[in-house]
Amino acid sequence: MTEAGSLFIANTQLPGDLNYDGFVGITDLNLVLSNWNQTVPSADTRADANGDNYIGIEDLNAVLGNWNAGTPPMSYVPEPVSSGLLTVASLALLRRKMRL
Repeated sequence: MTEAGSLFIANTQLPGDLNYDGFVGITDLNLVLSNWNQTVPSADTRADANGDNYIGIEDLNAVLGNWNAGTPPMSYVPEPVSSGLLTVASLALLRRKMRL
C-alpha cells in the first residue's frame, strides 16, 4: 500500500481485471479479444495480462480463469439475460394490450 496524504491506496490488482474496475467481466474479455494476436506496444498494454508483450491464449486464460471475480461496478448490467427478460416482458405487455 502507498500513502497519499492520509489515504491508503492498494497497489494490488485482481488477476484478469485488465481495465482496473475491480471486476473480471465482459470489458476485460473484450479488451483481450480486440487486441488478439497483436504485440505490445502496438496493442493496448492492458490486454497483456501476463506481461509477455503478446496478446494470446495466456491472457485470455487470465480473464476466463478469474471470470466474475471481484465486485461488479455499479453500472454493471448482466447481459444478455436482462435484455432478454425486458424483451419477454415487453412482448407480454404488448400481447395483453392487443387483447383488450
